Amino acid sequence: MNRRQRILLGIATAWPFAYGILFAVFAMPYLDAANAGSQAAKDYIIQKFIPAMLLPHTLALACLGSLVLYYIYYILKMPGVKAFSKIIWVFLLFFGHMLVIPVFWYLFIWRDSKKPAKPTTKRSL
Repeated sequence: MNRRQRILLGIATAWPFAYGILFAVFAMPYLDAANAGSQAAKDYIIQKFIPAMLLPHTLALACLGSLVLYYIYYILKMPGVKAFSKIIWVFLLFFGHMLVIPVFWYLFIWRDSKKPAKPTTKRSL
């Protein structure tokens, strides 16, 4: 995986978490205010706001699910990681997905790219 692909994967990894924060900061107060308001405000939420939020929600969840599946596949196919560590990472990715995938990306995708390559031949002294 080259540097550009790692950066794009990092952006995709950050998107669900960033979207969750943006939704909590901007949309939730708006929904609470409309819920406490008049019937016209509630009708506006049902007719305009919820359909507008359907696509970004769907994209964020699809991105999150795809990333979790990809990272589970990636860790299971990774050589040099102990079986117990693989089981722990699969468990963490499956149950802590949105919080764990940025850590996983940094540890196994980004940081591994900065490690020097190991020599393939043994040297004898």
